[in-house]
Amino acid sequence: MNRYIPFGYEILDAEIKIIEREAEVVRNVYSLYVQGLSLKEITDRLNQIPITYAGNGRAWDKNIVKRMLENPKYTGAKGYPIIIPPETAELALKLKEEKVATVAKEDKPRLDTYRKIAECAICGSKMKRRHAGSGKRRRTYWNCSNPECDGNHHTFHEKVLDKLMTEVVNEIAGNMEMVEHNEISEFEKNTEIIRASNKMNEAIDNIEMDIENVIGKIMELASLKFDRCTIGSNTAITESIKQKLAIYPQREMVDGVTMSQIVKKIKMHPSKTIWVELINGKEIERKEKQDECCIC
Repeated sequence: MNRYIPFGYEILDAEIKIIEREAEVVRNVYSLYVQGLSLKEITDRLNQIPITYAGNGRAWDKNIVKRMLENPKYTGAKGYPIIIPPETAELALKLKEEKVATVAKEDKPRLDTYRKIAECAICGSKMKRRHAGSGKRRRTYWNCSNPECDGNHHTFHEKVLDKLMTEVVNEIAGNMEMVEHNEISEFEKNTEIIRASNKMNEAIDNIEMDIENVIGKIMELASLKFDRCTIGSNTAITESIKQKLAIYPQREMVDGVTMSQIVKKIKMHPSKTIWVELINGKEIERKEKQDECCIC
């Protein structure tokens, strides 16, 4: 059942009246929010009281609380009796706008970096950020932007990506030896180079060999190896990574600015595995639910 009149009101004898029992809940919601509680914290408290939103046992959720805080009828708009003083509603809206701005400001560098360097581990195409569902069921995920790639049909939840990247950067900051990098070993283990090598070998082994195609595959492999050839500059790049992480604290969420400075590429696979390529060519693998990462 949906409410056709805001929570806290009823129509009685053709007039809009206040339901005092519900109005007290509305006042408490505003009071808690002004005190600094989050939408989730308020929702959790509401779900502990015997009063439901629509009187049918429907649980409270953050969207209901959000709409309540934004509803001008509680301050007397459109002829509704006043439940919330205008100054209280104004303060709640101001706090809400500040919270949204703060979250957006903190998230932007991290999301911008993901958009710039996240690639599909299967085909190498850019990963695209998407959303699904609404309310409590809203989910943010990434998948391959190439509609012909198998990765396009699988989702990589953003919470998993955040968790894995936070673990990787925290671990590197706590153990600088992870940054050290053997270039020859990197050629042998780099996923792009392996893929290019396999394609070249397949082209060479093909009975109906296409010489131009083989040459193209050889040139592609050579180009990949050349791009990762950092002899002479690799030490300086490695040292720059160490300097940027020297005072990096253990964080609950990876810092987007720092990530953009030390990470060249993030390759994401539907198996919930990522390969993090640092700017010195070092590649670090991390899989969800694994306690240890594989250093390549």
